[in-house]
Amino acid sequence: MTFKAVLAIVFMVGCTSSMSTPDGATGAHKTLTWDADGAHRTGEPLAGASLLQGVLVVSGNDTNGYGIAFSVTATTPGTYDLTHYSGTSFTYTDHTNSWAISTTGGGTGSVVITAFTPTYVTGTFTANPVPTGSATGMPAITNGVFDLVVN
Repeated sequence: MTFKAVLAIVFMVGCTSSMSTPDGATGAHKTLTWDADGAHRTGEPLAGASLLQGVLVVSGNDTNGYGIAFSVTATTPGTYDLTHYSGTSFTYTDHTNSWAISTTGGGTGSVVITAFTPTYVTGTFTANPVPTGSATGMPAITNGVFDLVVN
């Protein structure tokens, strides 16, 4: 899968504003939170997960312009390194800048998937992405948690 295809999926998932559980109730399995350099952030209410051809994409944006998006080639629980495998990527944005991890562009991070079903995914993540464009510094993304409906 190309980087552009992953970004298109991230955009579609990130723009999803309403998700529902298998029983039709909204609100359950809708958590995406993280700390960026010590500041707590939440990707809710615009958070979502999508699975396409074995690539899981998780993304969310808060109301202040901060966002997270990552992809891993995964269909089962496990630990996934964001720096060494095809199909992995990570992007963190604020309202004007972005930082990323890729297999060729640097940065470090991992995703730990603790539960993965056809309808939801849960886990944790950490990352130290590198600047892209005019961004500077290297934010520490810690305490990342997701519990999302898979679309």
